[in-house]
Amino acid sequence: RKMYPPYWVSSKEGTFQKGPLFMDRILLLAAALLWGGTLSAQRISTQFLGAFSFMGVRYLAGFLSMLPIVYWEQRYHNHAIDGEKKPFSLVLAAAILAIFLTAGTGFQQLGMFYTTAGKAGFITSLYIVIVPFFAYFVGQPLRRTAIIGSLLAMIGMYFLAYPTDGASFNRGDILIAICSVVWSIYILLVDRWAVHYAGFTLVAVEFFFASIYNLVLSQLAGEVITLNHIEAALWPILYCGFLGGGLAYSFQFIGQRGVGPTEASLLLSSETVFSVIGGWLILGEILSGRELVGCLFMLMGIISSQIKIK
Repeated sequence: RKMYPPYWVSSKEGTFQKGPLFMDRILLLAAALLWGGTLSAQRISTQFLGAFSFMGVRYLAGFLSMLPIVYWEQRYHNHAIDGEKKPFSLVLAAAILAIFLTAGTGFQQLGMFYTTAGKAGFITSLYIVIVPFFAYFVGQPLRRTAIIGSLLAMIGMYFLAYPTDGASFNRGDILIAICSVVWSIYILLVDRWAVHYAGFTLVAVEFFFASIYNLVLSQLAGEVITLNHIEAALWPILYCGFLGGGLAYSFQFIGQRGVGPTEASLLLSSETVFSVIGGWLILGEILSGRELVGCLFMLMGIISSQIKIK
């Protein structure tokens, strides 16, 4: 989700100036807050819908929520597009990205059947630590702080996922850890492709394909979708689709106009903290002392990996 470079919108009269930095930061924190709440909503949805069914309906709602934004973007051409040749057509690029989006959110939603919203938020954010290592293999330098951050995050993952009774790892935590690896690949693809396309339009078409993929997978998995099931999970669907979809993405795009990518990543990574708070307030989830230690190590790893030292 938090992969887009600083997004400067332009109009027929020229490029908009940076908005007040304080408001940009507030918008990024608001996006993180909304994304943190989606994990609690996803947890609630597991009572009514299968993983793929929920994701299919969720992304369909997200696609619909972004149509007004896409109209605005296309009508006023408020986007800066790289003049180089596009790697694929917008539709094909969105279809490819939707495969990774479906895989990432699929592992996350399956993991939500077995773990808490708070733990899921922290483990998902491992992608912030993993991305620099993947980027290294495509020619980008690897910072020492990224290595330190990865070590701290691994310690945190151990405390979060390994129970004290000597049993095996929680399967939900492992599924969500796989999700973070898929997200890392997804982020690198978007980082390379996003500059070639209108951002909101690309995300909306991607949501459309992700909805189709998940609905097909739900049928292959034998999940049952009825109007009663959708009605029972309506609030999680609306929250994840409209608030965690169109609104949060809009806040992110607007907020990153005036905030550098490093600071933006740190602000957006506060999603992990909001996921824990949401799990406590909405679901009554309480982390053990061991799990809180794991969260602390992961938070230190996430922050460390984003620090740039000359």
